[in-house]
Amino acid sequence: MSSWSSVAAMLNAHQQMGATAYLPVWMDLPKGFLFVAGGTGDSGDVEVQASPLPPPSPLDPTPPPPWTTVTSMVTPRFGHALCVGNSGEISLIYAIGGRSNPGAKLLSSVEGYNPAPKKPGWITMASMPKPRERAAAAQYNNLIYVAGGSNGKATDDSSPLKTLEAYNPSKNTWKKLASMHTARDGPAAVTGTDGRVYVIAGLGDSAYLSSVESYDPSTNKWGKMSSMNTPRGGPAAVLGPDGQIYVLGGQNGVETLATTEVYNFTTKTWTPGPSMSVGREFLAAVTGFDGGIYALGGYTPLLGITDSVEVLFVS
Repeated sequence: MSSWSSVAAMLNAHQQMGATAYLPVWMDLPKGFLFVAGGTGDSGDVEVQASPLPPPSPLDPTPPPPWTTVTSMVTPRFGHALCVGNSGEISLIYAIGGRSNPGAKLLSSVEGYNPAPKKPGWITMASMPKPRERAAAAQYNNLIYVAGGSNGKATDDSSPLKTLEAYNPSKNTWKKLASMHTARDGPAAVTGTDGRVYVIAGLGDSAYLSSVESYDPSTNKWGKMSSMNTPRGGPAAVLGPDGQIYVLGGQNGVETLATTEVYNFTTKTWTPGPSMSVGREFLAAVTGFDGGIYALGGYTPLLGITDSVEVLFVS
């Protein structure tokens, strides 16, 4: 397995933002793009980067910019969940909950971004039943599952939740599902190769968590999984191109972590992966269409909120 490498920084510093990879059917970019929205850094802007960057055109040899801005959200926000979902014949990028930026009002609102070239922009969707921030989201079988988070009165007031709700993009409706075993503020979520939604770590009622639980959509039940080696609040997680779960960074109450852990579905165990070049908490992570695992932004001990990005190729 290779090591992490620095790549082009974002235009602005972001933490508690959302990020995803998106591949519209109309794009002339076979590898799609990376999409970063909101956060508490320099701005609540929305940025995209082609993944990988397209080559210069023969008519315009100037290299394209690594990152560009697109339409801002209706309500700029931080601490939101971000996930792609299918709405009829198109896929939208959904920003869910969080807090308003500025104002830090706790939000239940949801908006979806349609990147179609003729009418790009954000559309207001049905709100969650209750407001929350720092929830985790994962998509499976045309539903977006939103787990945990906090509904504290202030952004620094952690009030962990066990809540699980599912959003149906086609119907624009929400449904409450079975609660998790453990309340989690700032967990990460990934859909596994087995069709289960894994909710990982976070801050519990009294301590940072290393525990993991998985949700089976077919039974509406939660199962407890092998715990990670290190407790982590505010980590990021992705399903890697090799079919394993990668959990990046976070904090354990003592330090901001650069370490990663990898979950193997066959052995059902966690093992250390390559450490990032810098510790990051409340970062975002994306598996790009080029096969790279991207660690984006977050809070770092030396740089504060950062615009830096690094990538790991595992296969």
